[in-house]
Amino acid sequence: MSDERRGSSGSAPDGRAAPEILTIAEVVQRSAKWLGDKGSDTPRLDADILIGHALGLERIALYTEGERPLTPDELAACRALIAARWCRWPTSRGAAHSAVSTWR
Repeated sequence: MSDERRGSSGSAPDGRAAPEILTIAEVVQRSAKWLGDKGSDTPRLDADILIGHALGLERIALYTEGERPLTPDELAACRALIAARWCRWPTSRGAAHSAVSTWR
C-alpha cells in the first residue's frame, strides 16, 4: 500500500499512531490466511462469506471492489465475524446463513 494512504510519517498530527487503512482485498487475504492457520478446511470461502456479510456485499463485489479502503467500523465488523468463526461458530449458521444460501 502506498505511503499516501497510510500517511508518510505513520502517525497522526497529534503524534498518535495513525490507524492502519486496509482494503477489502487485504482483509480477505489476511483473514483467509489467519483462518487457515487456525485449522479451517476452507479458509478463503469462510473469509469471503463472513466479510461479504459484514460489509453487506455479494461475493463478487469482494473482488470488484477489492481496492476500496474499509472504514474503522467496517473493519471492526469483519474482525468480529472472523473471530467468531475461529471460535468454531459455523459459517453457514446465524447471521451468515443468508449469504451462504445466495452464493450457491
